[in-house]
Amino acid sequence: MSQILRNCINGKFLDLPAVFTICVRYATKPRWVPVAKTKQFRVSMPKPVPPAEDVEIRRLYNNYRAQLRATIEEIKRSYRASATAEDVVLQREKDTEAAWEECMRINDDWNAQLALEREKRDKETLERRIEYAERVMEKEDAKKKALQAQVDQLIREQQELSKTFITKENIDAHIQKILDEEPHSFLWAIDFRGRVYEGYNKAPTPGKRLSVHRLVAANSIPESSENEVQVES
Repeated sequence: MSQILRNCINGKFLDLPAVFTICVRYATKPRWVPVAKTKQFRVSMPKPVPPAEDVEIRRLYNNYRAQLRATIEEIKRSYRASATAEDVVLQREKDTEAAWEECMRINDDWNAQLALEREKRDKETLERRIEYAERVMEKEDAKKKALQAQVDQLIREQQELSKTFITKENIDAHIQKILDEEPHSFLWAIDFRGRVYEGYNKAPTPGKRLSVHRLVAANSIPESSENEVQVES
């Protein structure tokens, strides 16, 4: 069986060279196969060791443990001796102080570099804010100028129109002008049939007739000119 598996792996059956080789070795069965039910609770007994061999193994182990313990103690003793020596302590203090000074120097360099970067960043930020404020002010000035131009134009138009306004001083002149241009006679009357009597005539004027129904519905005669009253011819 093993020979057949070896031939399959090496590719002898196909007359082709094997691309790769897999080494498969199992004691009795693959490791993913569970324990058989008949051997599930079996406790295997250890292999018997000869007494002479057991004594020799214990002696070698004791020697190894003693030598290892002695080596560790020697290393500890030499380290304590070197750590408590006066020159070693002084040198350690000097090294610690030198390391502290080096750390402080590096920290100062970093702080100085960060200060320069911060100052540069603040300067750029201030410049951007100033440019933005200037742009906003320019826009506001342009809006104010445009609004002022509109106001000035409106004021000029109103000043031109004010020349035609009617005031207390020229109201009489305007009334007289209107009366002269469009003469009207308010000496007229109507009867219940809507016939118009002009002037001092006792007979109605032929061809003129007012709608009495509209006047009654309005409950009053219009106070404006005669043009607003419907005249039936």
